[in-house]
Amino acid sequence: MAIDEMWLQSSILKKRLTNEIFYVNLEYEDKITIRLRSEICEWLGCQLTGEKSAATVVLSVNSKLDDNLEAYEVKENEIIGASSVGLLY
Repeated sequence: MAIDEMWLQSSILKKRLTNEIFYVNLEYEDKITIRLRSEICEWLGCQLTGEKSAATVVLSVNSKLDDNLEAYEVKENEIIGASSVGLLY
């Protein structure tokens, strides 16, 4: 399920994502899995489904991206350097 553009542009969502990211998995060349703290996963899942569920943000990215966590910040409707953002829950 793709995140609606309105969600991505929400200042609340941007603030929560930037504050809650604590792990980035660069195992796959073209995707970054960002694991969020459990509270924000449940919050996102509830907002999208209307019931308690967890969410994981998965990004399709340029493989030349630096793997430094500091390089990823939520700004407007994308994470810097990412070509698209999807949500799995």
